[in-house]
Amino acid sequence: MNKIESAIEGLQIKSNGEGDRIPSDVLSLNVGGTLVSVLRKTITAVPGSMLATRFSGRWDDNSEKDSNGNFFIDQPFELFGPIIDYLRKKRCHTAFAPPLKSPEAKHFGGDHDKYLDFLRVVEYYGMSQAIFPVRVEALFDYEWSQREPDESAGISITTEWNIFKLVIDGHSRKIRSFEITIGKVKNMQIGWVTPHVWNNLNGVGETVQTIGIDCNKKGLIQAGHFTPIAETFTMDLPVGAVIRCENRGAQWYIDGQLIFSADEFPMESELDKRIFHDGIPAFCGGGDWHVSLF
Repeated sequence: MNKIESAIEGLQIKSNGEGDRIPSDVLSLNVGGTLVSVLRKTITAVPGSMLATRFSGRWDDNSEKDSNGNFFIDQPFELFGPIIDYLRKKRCHTAFAPPLKSPEAKHFGGDHDKYLDFLRVVEYYGMSQAIFPVRVEALFDYEWSQREPDESAGISITTEWNIFKLVIDGHSRKIRSFEITIGKVKNMQIGWVTPHVWNNLNGVGETVQTIGIDCNKKGLIQAGHFTPIAETFTMDLPVGAVIRCENRGAQWYIDGQLIFSADEFPMESELDKRIFHDGIPAFCGGGDWHVSLF
């Protein structure tokens, strides 16, 4: 054995013995008093999530454990258990299997409050886009590309000008908020539309039942009516700026700063008010985008 081979073997022995555990490890968890065993590669299946980081193997010696050495998770099992079950089903899912379904309120005995608690746990661990996936659909058959979705970080898109929407995939949880990190973009509008007008769009905010931020004009556009936001939206957006929209267009933020609230711009038309009830995220423009939920 030469020196290089010897060094590599030594690193492998050290790695397997001091924290970088192999993916096939079986972990013993104490979840709120309930003991459960799970493969490490199952519970770390969503890159970038809190669970993937905590159970990567690098922090095993410093992680919280109970008196018997089981990893302790301070959550009720009835809320954390469905996460484990979903990850297990996802690992053995194949293209020939029925569509994978996300947990819904009915899986919690119809207890809506408990279901909301489950959603909070999912969001806390950074698992929202893994357990409640979305996909991007384009209105026009123009050339565009989507990089492989990151289940914890979102969806990256490169396109010529087009109009896109976010569509829920395998669940019924409606999207209420989303954000876009912009790259080099042009003619960008970001907002919400109702499903009824999707096929007739020529922009986001340009027709009835649509509302959006127009980043070129620096203002809000709703049903074709433009309102400047000069006080808080005065400069061109740099690469890396984050536009966040909450509550189906009720609040808008740029890099964490509130730039617009629907309280300042009440909708008079009952048709347009439908955006706040059944609107779906939509955005148009050309360039590089990164879309994520939160």
